Amino acid sequence: MKAFISHSINDSEQFVLTLLSDKLREKGFSLTSSFSGRFPSSSLDTLAAMQIKEASLFIGIITASGLNHLKVISEHNLAVSMKVPALLLVEKNIQMPPDFVNYNVIFFNRQFPFQAIEEINRNIRHVTNTTAYTQNGASQNAIAWLFGGLALIGLITLLSSSKD
Repeated sequence: MKAFISHSINDSEQFVLTLLSDKLREKGFSLTSSFSGRFPSSSLDTLAAMQIKEASLFIGIITASGLNHLKVISEHNLAVSMKVPALLLVEKNIQMPPDFVNYNVIFFNRQFPFQAIEEINRNIRHVTNTTAYTQNGASQNAIAWLFGGLALIGLITLLSSSKD
């Protein structure tokens, strides 16, 4: 299984990507990402689009101090349109563009991380308790929450304790 990670975070917070990567590898995922440099970009490149299409899971992370918000949003929108199981973690107070697809998005506040953690836990409980999950295997939405949700809880905890 492949996971695509898209992020817009400050250099000083890059360590959270290591945690996310470790958690996903533990679940059997190989990882790919579109991050290819220090310069902000809002364009969706062809290679990233192909990698997203081939992915079994998409996880996007946007923090207030990151410089690639629009690119992450474009990649998230593409993953959703391609029916790739997707989760997007967004720090509160980020201005979202009009074309943003609000699907499986968790907004978090560094001062009150437990609200976002509880929302993730509710979504995980919901997908594991649904008839569709227990009778037909995991739906795309369930896959996103089951594999990505627990990793996001760890990320929220780390981002909330880091200094901006």
